[in-house]
Amino acid sequence: MTERELFIKGLRDFADFLQSHPTVKVPSYVSIDAFVHTREDIIEQAKLGHWQKVYNDTWFSLHKEFAPTLVYNINTERDVVCQRVVKGTRTIPATPERTIEDVEWVCNEPLLAGRER
Repeated sequence: MTERELFIKGLRDFADFLQSHPTVKVPSYVSIDAFVHTREDIIEQAKLGHWQKVYNDTWFSLHKEFAPTLVYNINTERDVVCQRVVKGTRTIPATPERTIEDVEWVCNEPLLAGRER
């Protein structure tokens, strides 16, 4: 059995276990994460379904909710999808003093044009 087949079987076995034991507590929240490393890979994954795009300072994710407490994310580093543009720097008075970059993310090309859901 491949790793993928084992994973899918494990999910089915888990669902069957919960279904046949109705008093067993279900997890309060499950986030399943997969990772890709190239723009081509994230575009290929985006074409395979309807996703919500989620960004933070470091990551871009294709997000799909299967239940309010069960989500699946396909993640890549944000700079794979967007361009990080340094708009300037600021000095933070502290001991020791430090300088930080003021950054803007520019995401011009629509990765999932018209496919968000």
